[in-house]
Amino acid sequence: MTITLEPTQYFQGQGKREYQEDRYKISESGRYFIVCDGMGGHADGDIAAQTVCCALAAYFETIPPKDYRITTEYFDKAVKYAYDELDKKDRHPHSIRTMGTTMTCVYFGDNGALVAHCGDSRIYQIRPKYYRPHCHETSIIIATKDHSYVQELIDKRQITEDQAATHPDRNIITRCMTAHSDRDMPEYNSHSVIEGDYFFLCSDGVLENITPEILCEVLAEKISDEEKKDKLLSYCADNTRDNYTAVLIHVKEGYLLPML
Repeated sequence: MTITLEPTQYFQGQGKREYQEDRYKISESGRYFIVCDGMGGHADGDIAAQTVCCALAAYFETIPPKDYRITTEYFDKAVKYAYDELDKKDRHPHSIRTMGTTMTCVYFGDNGALVAHCGDSRIYQIRPKYYRPHCHETSIIIATKDHSYVQELIDKRQITEDQAATHPDRNIITRCMTAHSDRDMPEYNSHSVIEGDYFFLCSDGVLENITPEILCEVLAEKISDEEKKDKLLSYCADNTRDNYTAVLIHVKEGYLLPML
């Protein structure tokens, strides 16, 4: 790769839920990072999340992109393979409520970093050197847009983001990976990557208590990455209802051009 990374930080908790349905995968090579949030405890959401995580990782490892140049076409093939595996694992194929999961992934190719998401789990690319709170300037380079009903209402200016946080239909998602389905495909993003950038992948449980403003503030602090992770975890540990999972990636050195 043309970049090197600091040791990856991550945390996970069950919240107040009966089951842990979040899953994540961190590659040993530092090429890819995945977070999935399974849906519906009685509908095998944990199995769906685990299946998609493992299937994507298996595809990346056994059929890597040529010269490690990542493309959306290549990623689409990996997702289709994950759908095939999801269909095989579905224990209730004729049920009205089949198993499913959200998916977020960052893949660092030699030609750029590809951000992919499907559902309401989120990915941020943060550049702390741009953080200017007194000027109301955030350091957010990429913030994926949720595939959810409330996000559609926000886009139509029918509700505000603050109202979305407590909306009764806030858990309805409009795109996800489900077995025996029409196969929703991810949305892709890419931006330049420079030394000091962070990527933060998280399930929606994390967002119950960590706002973009909090995330930018913590990542701009002059403390270690482990301390930043611990500080972010402290916002979630005692106050989160849902499962919560986050992966924090810090670019140590190098540069990548945007690829889209």
